[in-house]
Amino acid sequence: MTHSIPDYIKLHTEETPVLPGLQTAAGDELTRLSSAFLEATGWSLHYQQQEDQQQEDARNLQPPATGDLAASVPVLDQAQQLLGEFLLEQAPTTSQEIPEMALPAATELATAISGLVSTLEQARETVWKQEAQLAASIPVSVRKDEETHLAARLESILRCGAEAIGCQAAAAYLLDDDTRYLKLRSCWGLPSQRLLDPPRPLQGASVDLEALVGHAVVLKDASCMPESLSEHTFPSAICVPISSPTVPLGTLWIFSDTDRTFNQQESNLVEMVAGRISAELEREVLLQQAITASLQERQWQHAMTWQENRLPRNPPLLTGWQIAAGTEQAQQIGGDFHDWTILTDNRLAVMVGDAAGSTIESALTTATVQASMRAHMDAMPRPGDLLNHVNHLLWTGCTGDQFASLFYAVIDESTGRLEYSGVGDVAGILLREDSFRWLHANPLALGTQESSEYETVVEQIQVGDTFVLFSEGLIAGHQQHDPREIEESLITLLRQLENATAHDIVQAMKQWGATPERDLSEEDQTVLVIRRTG
Repeated sequence: MTHSIPDYIKLHTEETPVLPGLQTAAGDELTRLSSAFLEATGWSLHYQQQEDQQQEDARNLQPPATGDLAASVPVLDQAQQLLGEFLLEQAPTTSQEIPEMALPAATELATAISGLVSTLEQARETVWKQEAQLAASIPVSVRKDEETHLAARLESILRCGAEAIGCQAAAAYLLDDDTRYLKLRSCWGLPSQRLLDPPRPLQGASVDLEALVGHAVVLKDASCMPESLSEHTFPSAICVPISSPTVPLGTLWIFSDTDRTFNQQESNLVEMVAGRISAELEREVLLQQAITASLQERQWQHAMTWQENRLPRNPPLLTGWQIAAGTEQAQQIGGDFHDWTILTDNRLAVMVGDAAGSTIESALTTATVQASMRAHMDAMPRPGDLLNHVNHLLWTGCTGDQFASLFYAVIDESTGRLEYSGVGDVAGILLREDSFRWLHANPLALGTQESSEYETVVEQIQVGDTFVLFSEGLIAGHQQHDPREIEESLITLLRQLENATAHDIVQAMKQWGATPERDLSEEDQTVLVIRRTG
């Protein structure tokens, strides 16, 4: 079926942009190259550019062929597409005696020249593309003196565009979110009450539809104008699309009060005006997004600082004991934490926690757990009782979406008596000179059930022992290995650090856990080390 176009509608079809051909070399450079090659080898070498839109210009730069073709060497672009060829020909006879190089040697030299030119042209193409990309990377910012409202800027663009082609009115219609209607958003030369008109249905708006597919539509019949403008006598108009590089935004109409046509230059100018409108609209959106992102970034920084400040800085100074810890969040804010304090009965209390959930959710859960533990430590001296209480608080204080792993231990510094209770995915190791013991936690994390029976386990930390706690994120980068291999690797590492300080052990364990697989998994990690030295 043939698509017929009424004689009162004229289409200016926009051709698909193509990558322009790059001028490989200037004529004088080619001439000097050809002359030097002839004098050095006795062979004629000249460049012939690939047939394209610049063929005529290129032909004017190319010396005519003067002998029999002996070889041709291609010049390629970045996509390994042919830009042109170097033609090696038998030199014409001259009165001057020129020693002739053997053909294989001359061909090899021509190939080397072609490779250099190919590399040069590829570099020029890279710079050409990168400069355009850099032009698009200019940050969007609000100037202090920028007080002109978007409405005024759009109306000014419409006025300048209409006056540039000798027209008397212009209107910008933008699509709604469902792309069902076109609403007049800005106009010049029309009564301002037109902005109050209801939106026009896109269905049936043949001129707008034709424009939205990429055509510039010229009208010479007032009956094709939008109904909202039917009372105005505009015998001719041009309609072009307003669009971003990927999304159609609406249509731009420019009206003339005389019966006229629009040539290709005027059509191109109107399309440039539509592009300027699109740029202003997108810039306004980017400005709002930039402002919102800036506010969110400041809030994020405040939250990150707040969470970091909740972590203890300096460990307690206990004679015969070393204490160190480190927590790293995968995304600056996360669900891991460590803490320590001296209880009222002079025992040392330490904990390592790991909350489940997304970045913000886990951080909030962490804050809840840490605050609850701090508030009830002295009132509940047995670790199991305290974890049961915190579990009850989580279960009753949320909708069942807050879960946390926690290892809590209290140590009598004078006797080395260790009491602990662990739940979830936080693990512990008690390393002795000739043995070690894994202190595994109850698999049911805090907040997973209404009632819990977390027990208190008693151990003894002797002089020379090392007590280590760590969250699941430490071994996240080793999950591709068998669990037994992971345990053996970690124990081997700790054995190698028997004479190291607690701080050095923390750093070494964090480095052990910093594998490429962990970077991909984006897991928080915490390590806490206590050594009894005397």
